Amino acid sequence: LRQIYIPDSVTSIGDRAFWGCISLEQIYIPGSVTAIGSSAFERCSSLRQIYIPDSVTSIGYSAFWGCTSLRQIYIPAGSREKFEEMLPDERHMLVEAGD
Repeated sequence: LRQIYIPDSVTSIGDRAFWGCISLEQIYIPGSVTAIGSSAFERCSSLRQIYIPDSVTSIGYSAFWGCTSLRQIYIPAGSREKFEEMLPDERHMLVEAGD
């Protein structure tokens, strides 16, 4: 499992949903998702990049802990402040779309 495209029918990603999926490299989260649970992607050590839509209003504790290959978290233009508050430990990885 290297890539995941979450369907538009999904509104939240539960706690530990992809915990320990070490082969996961990329994930696409649709605009229907409003919440990412605690440890949702914890220890996904091959995860390199992720796009988080503006619809996401909460991200749980340690959602990306142990994602040692993660270098970029793409977010919509103009939403940096919002995502810096939700992802204080990953703020250096935030890339606004269009940057």
